[in-house]
Amino acid sequence: MSEERQAKNLTYRRLLQDIYYLYFGAIFFGVSASIASLRCLFILIVIYLIWIFKKIWSFHDQ
Repeated sequence: MSEERQAKNLTYRRLLQDIYYLYFGAIFFGVSASIASLRCLFILIVIYLIWIFKKIWSFHDQ
């Protein structure tokens, strides 16, 4: 009886551990993906600002 209960507890603990690792893996993956997308967005904004400044400078040169 108690051995069966211990085995059940062990399987539940392993299942919880797997869920825990999957959950934190998903959070880590989501955070890293959002950081990467933010970096891409930042690069695009910088390129856009450089393009605008070039337009302004070429307008001043004329």
